[in-house]
Amino acid sequence: MDWLTLHDAVINCKRKIIDLQSQNDEIVRIKSNELNGLQAVLDSKMIERKIESVLVVCEYLDVFPEELSGLPPIREVEFGIELVPWTTPISIALYRMAPTELRELKAQLQELIDRGFARPSFSP
Repeated sequence: MDWLTLHDAVINCKRKIIDLQSQNDEIVRIKSNELNGLQAVLDSKMIERKIESVLVVCEYLDVFPEELSGLPPIREVEFGIELVPWTTPISIALYRMAPTELRELKAQLQELIDRGFARPSFSP
């Protein structure tokens, strides 16, 4: 309910309309046939947080470089996950993402793959 209170939401069930108040006191009206666009409206209104605004990062700037130099060095002990014989991985349904979130996720993953920080999974 905090989010609804923050945006002074007015929900009219009979007319299937939701009115939200933005940070600059502008009223955003969403009709029932526009509910799929709600996530896009909310995403466009979100404030982008910068890493410099996180207090811990400011205290330890030497630990958080602007660009990573590469993957960590190979260690003596190799980490592995030992599977129990005759068991199968847990399978759960994927959850849907808003189109804007999915595009951003794909762009970030592709950047990590291109820079060599990630690689495609070959899990069963």
